[in-house]
Amino acid sequence: MIKGRASSKRVLLILDDVDSGEQLDALAGGRDWFGSGSVIIITTRDEGVLLAHDVKQDEIYKPQELNEDLSRELFMLHAFDGELPQGEYVELSNEFVGAAGGLPLTLEVIGSLLSKKDVQEWKDTLEKLKTIPRYEVQQRLKLSYDSLDDLEKNIFLDISCFFIGWGRERANYMWEDCRWCPSAAIRVLVQRSLVKIGEESQEFEMHDQIRDMGRAIVDEESSRKLQKKSRLWNNQDSWGLLQRK
Repeated sequence: MIKGRASSKRVLLILDDVDSGEQLDALAGGRDWFGSGSVIIITTRDEGVLLAHDVKQDEIYKPQELNEDLSRELFMLHAFDGELPQGEYVELSNEFVGAAGGLPLTLEVIGSLLSKKDVQEWKDTLEKLKTIPRYEVQQRLKLSYDSLDDLEKNIFLDISCFFIGWGRERANYMWEDCRWCPSAAIRVLVQRSLVKIGEESQEFEMHDQIRDMGRAIVDEESSRKLQKKSRLWNNQDSWGLLQRK
């Protein structure tokens, strides 16, 4: 359908967060699907998806990591509300900036985690961070999740699995029906940069890597027994469980 309608037109098509070749096959099967002068922009964390779709290396743009100055500025914005660190925090901040490897999301989440924490907590977190390879971004982000209390963890997992794009008030009704008091937990999640709330829409927003971390935590609860998972966010899992009933 897309090929038939767009083959004679010049279009701008943006495909965000593509994670499988099937998605590209369905939405941008070939260059001949679109008219001359068309621009197709694809964002993905898996370069192999692009290469398998005959995208040339010189057509792939790889975002650069933040340099040291920008990394330090972003980290301090979240760890100290933009103020300059004092005393032992100066050297510790430099170590965290180096360990983060210029990745903005890591700098934001770890900086938010450390905000208003004492020096010993900074040192403990730094040691944990150094044991996790830089490429294991989800495991690094999970340091913030691991420090949450049980209610905060449950609220976070609910949002990552079900409530992204939901209005805060709508989700609150469901939590309150479970006898939960979500307001304080949500405030912590926002402060930790794990969840954002749209200023006008009041809808929950979440970075896709943080979302994927939350869903991976749920999936790890029981990789084989669906009925033991606390949340069935995947349609195939939900359908599979219903078929067993």
